[in-house]
Amino acid sequence: MNTKYTKEDIIHSLPDYVSDNIEDSELIKEIENVINTDNEVKNEFIEISNTMNFLNSADLEHPGENYFNNLSVKINERIHENLNPGSILDRLSLLWKILIPAFSVLLISFLFLSNRNSDNTEFTKTDETKKQISIADNKDDEKKGLSSD
Repeated sequence: MNTKYTKEDIIHSLPDYVSDNIEDSELIKEIENVINTDNEVKNEFIEISNTMNFLNSADLEHPGENYFNNLSVKINERIHENLNPGSILDRLSLLWKILIPAFSVLLISFLFLSNRNSDNTEFTKTDETKKQISIADNKDDEKKGLSSD
């Protein structure tokens, strides 16, 4: 089967085939042939047919003219909002909301860690001093014990 239409072309043409908008008789024959031979295309055809039938049977209400008038105003407002990102104060408020709390957390962490390290060295020095004092006391006791004998 050597045709000028690919499977992808056939699948893309299915909605037009379902709604009878194809005038090319060769394409119509090719679509019918592929639908009968290829299960994937047949399933796609069935899904599109069901969808198109549902859309045709659905009772759609057309929106009033005010809808489109208001819609264009809202679209224009959004476009202008995106073009004008905001004042400098708005940008600074973002800075204040993120950077200042982060900086304060870092500062508190730094102070806590530096204070913790300095306290540990003092305790270590105190412990070493106590050991040295107790060693010196032991030596004094030994000397006193030897001199009293």
